[in-house]
Amino acid sequence: MIIRATVKTLKVARIKKNSVKPDELTSMPGEWTAGLISLGSPGKIAINYVHNLTRIPILINGKSLTKSNDLLSDRINDFLLRHGFSSLIPIFDLNSPIDIYPSSDRSILAHMNELRRNYVDQFEMFNTIHTLDFQKVEDVYLNYPFSMKSRGSKLYTTKEILEELLD
Repeated sequence: MIIRATVKTLKVARIKKNSVKPDELTSMPGEWTAGLISLGSPGKIAINYVHNLTRIPILINGKSLTKSNDLLSDRINDFLLRHGFSSLIPIFDLNSPIDIYPSSDRSILAHMNELRRNYVDQFEMFNTIHTLDFQKVEDVYLNYPFSMKSRGSKLYTTKEILEELLD
């Protein structure tokens, strides 16, 4: 599994940039991009993972990229099961070794910035940081419309792209 992390995420995790940059994967299993997001309380941070091909959002509490990577496969598996896409689990290659590289795709970074702005409103719906339910926040974005340069100007949702993969 390839994870491309923002510079800040790499710095906080104390991971040195890998000097070799592989070509972007434009077919499944794709790549994940990781970035830090504030949870609205001082010092409370989570890592936002977004799949570059399907735009699946995964939120994991904490700022340690290494620790959250250990949870990522289970969280992706849970997301796909929760939404009825269990047959797609094998094509995500969740058990492959994790390689971390710096992020490079401005399109996915722009998408993540838009999600980050929207997350602020989602996080405020929960009374405290302890009642914040990442799964509920992730579920909101299953039907969130977005455009992808690689797919043209039409708007897509994560659900539509996952349904295409079923065919």
